[in-house]
Amino acid sequence: MPDTSSSVTLALADVPITAIVRRHADDAAFYWSQIDGAASSVLLRADAVSGFQAQLGAHLEGLIVAGEEGVKITQGNLERWRKPGEAFVAMLLALEHGNGEWAPAMTSVMRSIRAHPDVVARGAISALAWTSPDKRAAWVRAALAGDNPVDIAIALRAASLVREEVASISMWLKHPDAQVRAAACRATGPGGRGAIGALAQDDSLFVRAECAIAVARLEQSDGRTAAAQLWPCVTDQIAVWTSLTGWPRAQAERRLRRWLKHLAWFTPLGHPGMRALLDRLPRRLALDAILVHGDVAHLPFVIASMSDEREARWAGWTWQAMTGVDIEAQDLALEETEIDLDAPLNAARADGDAGLPLPDVARIAAHGGSSPTPHSGSRRLLGKDVTAQHLRSLLHPGADQPQALRAVAAHALSWMHPDYPLDLRAPARVQGEQLRRMGVVVA
Repeated sequence: MPDTSSSVTLALADVPITAIVRRHADDAAFYWSQIDGAASSVLLRADAVSGFQAQLGAHLEGLIVAGEEGVKITQGNLERWRKPGEAFVAMLLALEHGNGEWAPAMTSVMRSIRAHPDVVARGAISALAWTSPDKRAAWVRAALAGDNPVDIAIALRAASLVREEVASISMWLKHPDAQVRAAACRATGPGGRGAIGALAQDDSLFVRAECAIAVARLEQSDGRTAAAQLWPCVTDQIAVWTSLTGWPRAQAERRLRRWLKHLAWFTPLGHPGMRALLDRLPRRLALDAILVHGDVAHLPFVIASMSDEREARWAGWTWQAMTGVDIEAQDLALEETEIDLDAPLNAARADGDAGLPLPDVARIAAHGGSSPTPHSGSRRLLGKDVTAQHLRSLLHPGADQPQALRAVAAHALSWMHPDYPLDLRAPARVQGEQLRRMGVVVA
């Protein structure tokens, strides 16, 4: 792990020390990546992520103080490594250096981002969300006034992430580039409801999916219509994902996970097609969908998954997250075997490294918490009905819940109460404001 010392001398006689500036750039990208991936972590809690936020802020401050040297080094890192973390840092430095305007630094950064948008655009979008509203507004204005579809899609995605209105959204919903149309779906406010409906029949799979999610958000309905539209998109994406390898497969999986999370929420409890969908998915994706769906009728599927040595620990954690029964405290875990240090790195090894216990399938199956009682119309999380009050209690930093569970709670609350968004990747001050808005007292 990078050195976390926060007090360094950046300059000697007003000349930046290049080695220290490089360390700031590398560590800033590292901490952003940790924050970005924390929403799927069962190991990290809110206090740990808050520490990452503080470290990221300190390294960014050091880069800003370094001036031109910071800009040059972060741009070089982006060109060399082509990763979202490096894109975040380089984009943020360019925004700060040019006050959001398209200075030469921004032109250079965007040239690299346009060359590999599928890989690095997420970092650029995050940087726009992190920067000040005035700098973001200046950049978004310039991007939307241009004609580059990558720039436009990034601007729309950033606006949707911070929930800012975009003027003339209907124009972007009709844009010839599918990525722009999909981004416009995410950014559509009430004024675009009439124009977005036509995209339900769009030629692009991901535009149709984003249209379904956007319509559900705009109509604030029970999600049945959205589920019917999103369901074939998810099944088609499963086929796309299984046909790919390497980085394209990873990108397809990220998209599949996003749609699956929404579909699991939209789908009514007791829907007969849910089990068929679970059977088509890899075990881990199926378990994640069950946790978001919250129907205890699927606990037998979770317990059966514990017999798969690759997913046993994750299935145990899913069961615990749904029932609220602590596997270790209730003596429902098997004794640990000696770790094979020569075994290849895989999800099962990562689960063990994260401290997830190995569940005892027989004892868990016999436990009262495993009885799939008929659903009462309420989803369950940590053994309680999913209500706004319960979700807010789980999201309180003092509740000491893992980020993976807090992400499920935040997703549910955002659909139950659209005025209560919580972005677990946002700066700490923004998350604090969002939590206070929903009535969670944060120190």
